[in-house]
Amino acid sequence: MINNNQKINKVISTALAATMATGVFSTCLSADALRFWPFSHSQEEITGICDETKTIINECQELARKLNDSQTAKEALSLLIDIKEKLASAATDYNEAVLLKANAEKTLKNVKVALDVQEVELRKKLEDERREQEKLENEHRRKLEEQRLKMEKEEKEKAEQIMNKKSSLKEQLELILKEAKKNIESNDEFNRISESSEEIFQKVESMDNLDRAESIEVLISSLNTEIKNILTNEEKIRQEKLEKLISESKEDLLVKISSLIEESTVLNEDNKQANELKDSIENFRKLVLSISDVESINLAKESYEKIKCNMISAIEEQIKQEEIQRALAELEQNIEDRRDAQKQCELLSEGKITLDDVIGGNKKAKDKTNMLLKAFERYRKGGKIVPSKGILFYGAPGTGKTSLAKAIAAEKKMELFLINPSMVMGENGERKVLETIELAKRSAQVSGEPVVLLIDEIDAIAQKRSSSSSDKVLVMLMNEVDKLSPNDNVIIIATTNRREALDSAIIRSGRIDQSVEVGLPNSEDKEKILNIYLKLLSVDKNVNLKSLADRMKAFNGADVRKTVDIAITNAMERQGVSKMCDVTITNEDLKLGVATIMDEKMEVYS
Repeated sequence: MINNNQKINKVISTALAATMATGVFSTCLSADALRFWPFSHSQEEITGICDETKTIINECQELARKLNDSQTAKEALSLLIDIKEKLASAATDYNEAVLLKANAEKTLKNVKVALDVQEVELRKKLEDERREQEKLENEHRRKLEEQRLKMEKEEKEKAEQIMNKKSSLKEQLELILKEAKKNIESNDEFNRISESSEEIFQKVESMDNLDRAESIEVLISSLNTEIKNILTNEEKIRQEKLEKLISESKEDLLVKISSLIEESTVLNEDNKQANELKDSIENFRKLVLSISDVESINLAKESYEKIKCNMISAIEEQIKQEEIQRALAELEQNIEDRRDAQKQCELLSEGKITLDDVIGGNKKAKDKTNMLLKAFERYRKGGKIVPSKGILFYGAPGTGKTSLAKAIAAEKKMELFLINPSMVMGENGERKVLETIELAKRSAQVSGEPVVLLIDEIDAIAQKRSSSSSDKVLVMLMNEVDKLSPNDNVIIIATTNRREALDSAIIRSGRIDQSVEVGLPNSEDKEKILNIYLKLLSVDKNVNLKSLADRMKAFNGADVRKTVDIAITNAMERQGVSKMCDVTITNEDLKLGVATIMDEKMEVYS
């Protein structure tokens, strides 16, 4: 005869079997499963349970109507109606009442979960739409600004061209009048020339486009010709030889002016010496145009030699300054590259920096990973010992587990394939993970070289098994790991902040069976990390990195980097510079960074 304990065990076993076999909105236990319950209960207790169940049903119905997924809502409401109909028959049956309450609670829980998922998806959609709208608005503003700047530039250039041309024409007229006044002896002839030049001056003043310049130049040329005719008639014989000498000298010096102007084009507009040289050349041009005797010819030649010497000096100085600026720009770029994770990986893969230039400390993790890579290499070359399939990096957040994995792959020039928690969330998580693993295998097969499969935050996939939907991904992952062989050339590196949360099956022998702790850096490691982030920067000689490292109690690698970032920002503001290559980091700047991080940690713990 079955005793009471045996009856209870049978009921519990029946309930567990029903739980495992049913879907999301299925019931957990049947009334028949509890018919052997050996205890009796009062009608008051049964009525209370039924009232609680009705309250749960009402709440669940309200929430289910908010679901966008009509099929899920329909299933939930259908199940609630079924539970509600059965409540009448449970008015005197305690076991039936308890079962219906449990089923109602489970349905309420599942509806809440579905609402949470729906809310996350809605927020993501709204955020994507907002970002796209911002992008379109920014692009529109950029194009409008470019168009405005272009129009302003064209108008400015046009105005400058007209102004320069006016100035040039006036200068020509002024020189012509000057020469005429100096050399024409007849007052009548000079007055006639003055009147003609005044008319031309008026035309120059009213000139509003460059098309009119040609006709004015013709008038100036005619005026100049007329003056020359007058002078020729007055001093034909006396001036014949002198005019020839002056003409030849002018021509030669104007060629030299053109040469100087061409040479000056290599000088930057913001070069102070360039502006001074332009003024000198312009004055020299005026001097050449005003040549009237042998003495002025000699003076112009002396001026040319002086300007030529200054031009050479200015060009040499500009080249020197450009080299300095290029060196500073290269230094600034190198500093930025050393602080950018993606650039660090590129530099590592190119062999321009080493792993120690990127990762400070974590020697044990680096050594153990290198041993695993060497084991794979030996096996590929005919070794008999089968290497482990992967290694697990575990430790507190911010200790650089993911960065270390990526840096090691980059240094070894190994292609890296990433599986992260975002792949598993939402729909098709299992398919995405499987596709990434298959892609890694195909890449290794095509290249013939090993690749790294990085499973970041593996605890999101491989937690201890329960009835959650993520168990499917875990089982699939374990199956895929089991299928991997050393010949596939796929090396797994997994990271986690919670090693204790992992399902023991994923880290058993034959799977990811090696592990190493990536812990908080010690004082020596923190000093190394400080050196990494201060490298290439100008650091005051009084900075004591060892003393600073000793102050950083419970700092992880990310905290150390943030300390340096705060110090750089403070130093740049204090020194009024905008580039990291121009700043000098002092001990006080770094102490401020340490104090800031410590205050943040105190706020978190308080």
